[in-house]
Amino acid sequence: TLGNLYAAQFYATAEREIPTLEARIKRGQFHVLREWLQKKIHIHGKHYPAGILIQRVTGESLTSEFFLNYLEKKYIKEGEGLHLAPLLMAVHSTDGQAHL
Repeated sequence: TLGNLYAAQFYATAEREIPTLEARIKRGQFHVLREWLQKKIHIHGKHYPAGILIQRVTGESLTSEFFLNYLEKKYIKEGEGLHLAPLLMAVHSTDGQAHL
């Protein structure tokens, strides 16, 4: 869904801005992400349309790239015989937008 694309792109930006984010989440320290979301997204939610908000927070327009990276990381494990690459390529176009 569109929400998944936004979430993946926002999360990738949070990871870039908070290098220890994944490790902290693994330790149950969710407040770091919650504070980032509040500061970067929640406070502005009613003031900007989604397309402008994603640009302001991540520095780029909505793209399927981050969601596809998430899918690859989660489901494509080297040597396990899971082949989602053709499916991922089918939904990813040269314009960087998702076409489902």
